[in-house]
Amino acid sequence: MLAFSDTLAAIPHLAQGDPRVLAVADLLQGLRLPVAARDLLELLLMARCDLVGAPHQSAFSRAAALIGGCRIVGLPSGLSPDQREAAYDALLDRVVARPDSFLAPGDLAQSLAYLGRHAVLRGRGNELLAVYASQKAFLNRFPFLHGELAAVALDSGDLPQARRLARRGLDAEMLQKRDRALPRQVLLLARGDDEQATVAAEFLELLFSGRAAEGVLMPRLAHRLVMEEGPAGRALMAAPILAGALAQVDAATGQPSLPLWVLRCDWAELIGNPRLHGDLLLSPDLHRKLGMIAPGLAQLEAAISAGGCPDIPEDSAPVRLGLAGAVLRAHGRLNRAFSLLHWLDAHCPDQPLTHKRLADACYSAGNRRAGGRWLRSALALAPDNPLLHLSAALRLAEEGALGDGMRHLETASNLWPDLPLIAQTRRQLRRSLPPPEKVSE
Repeated sequence: MLAFSDTLAAIPHLAQGDPRVLAVADLLQGLRLPVAARDLLELLLMARCDLVGAPHQSAFSRAAALIGGCRIVGLPSGLSPDQREAAYDALLDRVVARPDSFLAPGDLAQSLAYLGRHAVLRGRGNELLAVYASQKAFLNRFPFLHGELAAVALDSGDLPQARRLARRGLDAEMLQKRDRALPRQVLLLARGDDEQATVAAEFLELLFSGRAAEGVLMPRLAHRLVMEEGPAGRALMAAPILAGALAQVDAATGQPSLPLWVLRCDWAELIGNPRLHGDLLLSPDLHRKLGMIAPGLAQLEAAISAGGCPDIPEDSAPVRLGLAGAVLRAHGRLNRAFSLLHWLDAHCPDQPLTHKRLADACYSAGNRRAGGRWLRSALALAPDNPLLHLSAALRLAEEGALGDGMRHLETASNLWPDLPLIAQTRRQLRRSLPPPEKVSE
């Protein structure tokens, strides 16, 4: 069993648990090779192996597979379910009972980061907290662990501990920007009912900002806020009946969650991160989205295209079909989107979200005049919706009507002064300004 590692001391440490382990460095001992040549030899050795166990994102192992056709078992995802559970259990036992068995503190910290959800799933989250929550020196050295342990405390029902760990993490000087998302999300979920408006405002900021919304906590918060019919749900015009129909259950906690693409589809113009636009189309793809939203959509579309006037089958159907229209529009199926949305508008008239969706479809088709007309109609039906005003501000700025766009931005600011998304939209508007003319001397 050949062992490859950048950390040479890790291999004899690993060999203590299995005498079959042989360090590749021992095979190359005595050869005076430059680093690049040694790396190439190690790559060729790996390529000749039948089976390679490696992290699924390992570029080195993927290169070996291209050269020699070795089979890669991604760790831990490539293990069978039983093997994966056994590996996680063994690692959890080691982290709790034998932390000194790790070669370096960084290895222990990385292992802790991977173990949180498994510990909760096994009902052992409190064991992790009992050992590590009070180790301030260790946590300050690896400040991203504050967020991981805060999430464990949250899912274990210890809200005071969750808030305490999350705040300590956000206050840590060494915390990287990429690691701030998790403790922020924990604080949002752990806040009390008296902070509903603050939670809603921060949720909307994260929803449209990209990496800060990644993970399992934001979908849970999305479901909760839509079901509560509070400020966030009202601004997004998201129907609780839809959140109930599309809810997914978190295996570790049993709590319902709502996929974030359900909310982003109608407000893609507010997304500040270009990567999110790609994710919106790919994860999941069109067919999986429509299968979740409206399984009988094909039959309904066939009846509409044949000139029929089918009845709406159930209470949740209008919101399901409206979202299906938004999804079709986002994926470029504009004819299908127009047909479905116009039919829905005839059956359920004067719905601001339907008119907003028709506006989006017109803008996607390049018909800005019709898009503006539908968007103004949506605003007339829901003049107090701040997100509609932000959408109008961006659309008008695209047309060069920056002054009109700024007026909508100010209206949104008056409607919800503490909404961080307004500042983000203001930055987008400023970027749309033409560069200042150079004055020749």
